[in-house]
Amino acid sequence: MLQHNPPAYAEHLLKLTHAIRNPEEVSLEIEPRRLAVYQRLFFNNINNFISSAFPVFKQIVSDEWWLNEIRGFMSNYRCQSPRFYDIAEQFLDYLQSDVRPSTEQDPPFMHELMRYEWLELFLELADAEFDGGETPKLNYGINLSPLSLLEAYSYPVHLINRDNQPTEPSLHPTFLLVYRNRNDKIVFEHLNPFSAHLFALISDQPETALENHLQQIAIQFGLEPNQHFLNQGLSLVQGWHDRDVLSRARGESS
Repeated sequence: MLQHNPPAYAEHLLKLTHAIRNPEEVSLEIEPRRLAVYQRLFFNNINNFISSAFPVFKQIVSDEWWLNEIRGFMSNYRCQSPRFYDIAEQFLDYLQSDVRPSTEQDPPFMHELMRYEWLELFLELADAEFDGGETPKLNYGINLSPLSLLEAYSYPVHLINRDNQPTEPSLHPTFLLVYRNRNDKIVFEHLNPFSAHLFALISDQPETALENHLQQIAIQFGLEPNQHFLNQGLSLVQGWHDRDVLSRARGESS
């Protein structure tokens, strides 16, 4: 009996999992009808979970492309995480891995659009809590919420759909702010270069006073860092605070 022979039992399980992942390569003495039940369950679960993570991209590609990639992912890729909710990220890794050659049917924006869609799932499951604080001030350092991210894309991923599929990258990058607010809603905001640069500076140097960040940006953009300019920058950051993009301010900085 297999249960009294651990090596044989382990080999049997390996053959079973291989048969489930590779329906066309079955080398197992088991009734095909019963095996097909496990094969369908496994495929449908993986397909449904990945489909729910990338709804826009799935509408863009053909059904044949999609099903072939799901099957290739199941057959050829070895996930590095045992957690079921990491499958979507593992699928992204598979599409960029050496085990999966690119095809002519791959949209040029594939990786960027899929990452954009995956971020919503990532923030929904992020193990962090919103921690708001006092209103930002010019002489304070700023903390960003751990549930906020800045992304830069070569394609306008937030505008891509079945009827709008760019074939070339944009002349200028698309900056998107993504965050989860106190109501656990995932929000995407399109930022201009000025706002994106300020967000990046705050992220890299949270201990630096907001006024210093704004003065640095003014120099880089060829603007006059007068009081009106500083007040506009402060208003921008206060808006982020009101929309739950920031965490607690760090206190007065030099």
